[in-house]
Amino acid sequence: MNQIGSFDFNLANALPIACKLFTNLALMSGLSIYFISTVVWFLVLSRADVSFAYPLVSIGYISNAVAAYYILHEHAFSPMRLIGTLTIMLGVIIICQS
Repeated sequence: MNQIGSFDFNLANALPIACKLFTNLALMSGLSIYFISTVVWFLVLSRADVSFAYPLVSIGYISNAVAAYYILHEHAFSPMRLIGTLTIMLGVIIICQS
């Protein structure tokens, strides 16, 4: 979305912004991956209790933080964020042990 920039939600902008959105390869790739993850989520819910499966969604927070650091070169991975990420990982481990 940084490539598209900020925009106002009004009728005059609808068509130009829609063209920018639907022709952006990175955005369309992300939406495709999101759709696939939704299908996978449905498959998971058909096989596991939601009380077990839903906390595992937090693994996405961890992978997003790591990907933002390595792929997007975001250097805002402060010690507090690292502690938060490790806390999430500990929670996932505890839930998996139950």
